[in-house]
Amino acid sequence: MKSSRLDGLIDRVHMKIGAKGMRGRLYVLIITVILFLLGGLVLFSTLVALANITRNRTEQLTYSVSLQGRFIDQWLAERILDIRQLAALSEMKDFDLSGMKQCFDVFLRNQNEFYSMVFVDADGIARIDMTFGPGKDLSDREYFIKGSRGKPYVSDVLIGRNSGRPTVIISHPVYKDGKFHGVVFGPVSLDALNQVVKTSGVGGEGATYLIDGHGFLISSLKIPEHSGETPYLARGSQGRLQPRTRIMEDAGRGIEPGGYYQNYQGLEVMGVYSRANRGRWLVVGELLRSEALRPFWTLQAVILACALLTLVAALSIAYRLARFISRPIESLDRGTELMKSGRYDHRISPDEMQYAPIEVRSLCRSFNLMAETIEQHIARIQTMATTDQLTGVFNRRHLMEQGKTMLEVCQRASQPCSALMIDIDHFKKVNDNYGHPVGDRVLRHVSGLLADGLRGSDLLGRYGGEEFVVVATNADKHQAGVFADRIINRIRSTPFREDGIELNCTVSIGAAEFRPDHDGADIFESMLSEADQALYKAKNNGRNQVVVG
Repeated sequence: MKSSRLDGLIDRVHMKIGAKGMRGRLYVLIITVILFLLGGLVLFSTLVALANITRNRTEQLTYSVSLQGRFIDQWLAERILDIRQLAALSEMKDFDLSGMKQCFDVFLRNQNEFYSMVFVDADGIARIDMTFGPGKDLSDREYFIKGSRGKPYVSDVLIGRNSGRPTVIISHPVYKDGKFHGVVFGPVSLDALNQVVKTSGVGGEGATYLIDGHGFLISSLKIPEHSGETPYLARGSQGRLQPRTRIMEDAGRGIEPGGYYQNYQGLEVMGVYSRANRGRWLVVGELLRSEALRPFWTLQAVILACALLTLVAALSIAYRLARFISRPIESLDRGTELMKSGRYDHRISPDEMQYAPIEVRSLCRSFNLMAETIEQHIARIQTMATTDQLTGVFNRRHLMEQGKTMLEVCQRASQPCSALMIDIDHFKKVNDNYGHPVGDRVLRHVSGLLADGLRGSDLLGRYGGEEFVVVATNADKHQAGVFADRIINRIRSTPFREDGIELNCTVSIGAAEFRPDHDGADIFESMLSEADQALYKAKNNGRNQVVVG
């Protein structure tokens, strides 16, 4: 009886919505089942998504802050390396005060982290101070004490006794023949550290800040204009800010933060921390609760949209089938358009063709094979167009084009640029006595030695025959002469040995530096011409030498 009443109710509902036939009633049944399933799925996914997104956002924030801590450590290591390289210079070891000052001048001009440099002798007296002048006794400073024990040092934030400026000191000892000669140190402003922190923040509404070993702020915070001392933010005796949030208490006790808390502005945030500077500094990352949960609400919208799309799909199988068939074809069409525009590296992902008909999948494989073949041919053509096939270095055409470009860059940057014209001495005798195959191998031998001795910014090309050209950026003619001497010594000390043949190879080199008074269109050719004239003199003077034009 109850079953009959239920059947009657269902029948009346069907009649009311117009589902009179089997197809209509089947649609109603499918939609009803889908609605129940989707409702349960939405409820379940809401609970799971909230937990997962909170965990994922915490993990992302933890990774970002840990990465930033490593970034700060790497930045500090690079600054220590800067100071270490200065400490290793002969001017420091030989106590050449004039040379030290020149080195410091060059160093300060070419970087923006350190705002001054100081050399302190073994007695703790500042012999060179680029800001306050020499003569101050610094023997009681921690960086000098550490340096006298042979250790580099990175200080906490210090307030300069003379300047009153908050800084971080980075120092390194100077030793010669095992004897302590003094300490080189440089102060880094908090502006530089602020810039380091800003380069890898957490993004969005998040904030990252750096705390020193005493709990004071190193990097800047977004402080409202009306904000004074609050329950979450205090000011020290020297005006320095000291956050007093729960995460600072957790860090002090060495426990992992969890959940949400009030930040220095009284806003509810998620926060994590990591250590930097050998554990002495604290990197704190915070994310507003609203920002942390934004993916949750986005996911909820996506889930509801998917539920709606599922309902539409249940009523529109034909539309889904058309879309199912057309999507792989659209991928192929998009691939051909990209290839027409020069994107020969584009490949159609097999995932896009996972449910495509077998004919379309075969066409996808053929397209990818064709694209790979074309890309290989294009790469081979580009290599052949720029490379000397015998020696493997750049050919003359590419040398001239790239050399002009490099010279223009040096001109705009007001940097020197030089050219070395290199000729293998008595190469004709090699061909005459041993044949051209051996001569070709000698060319490859010499070009390989030249390539091995280049800097990353230099350009090497075969100018013609047994002549090569090196374009050395950021090098005046004197530096180019030193570079050329190294090339001559390297080639002279590395004979050609192959198939029982041993040949002592030497080269003659002409070096020239570009002059701004040359005509702009021909300045590169003029520099090569001067280098060629210098090469001519080197050959006339007996070969196996360098002449600087």
